[in-house]
Amino acid sequence: MTPDFEYLLTNIMAYPDPQHGPSIKLIDFEHLDYIDDVISDKFELDHALTIEDEDKRKFILHYEDKVTLEELRKIVNEINLHHANGQ
Repeated sequence: MTPDFEYLLTNIMAYPDPQHGPSIKLIDFEHLDYIDDVISDKFELDHALTIEDEDKRKFILHYEDKVTLEELRKIVNEINLHHANGQ
């Protein structure tokens, strides 16, 4: 991965959104696109809703009732561990 995109490997966190359930907030569109692809391809989980607001710097994947918060946190932990190990 080129240095310009190494930030895509930063730790992510799942959190409970009061309106949309389990969610992940990302840095920018590229980060959102990358993490969405990883979760979709490796874990076969598609998000329910995407928030992309460049002006407010909001890039969020919402999963609503497609996954529990605990399950999403396990997925996120696995991704973070994979990135930390440089794989």
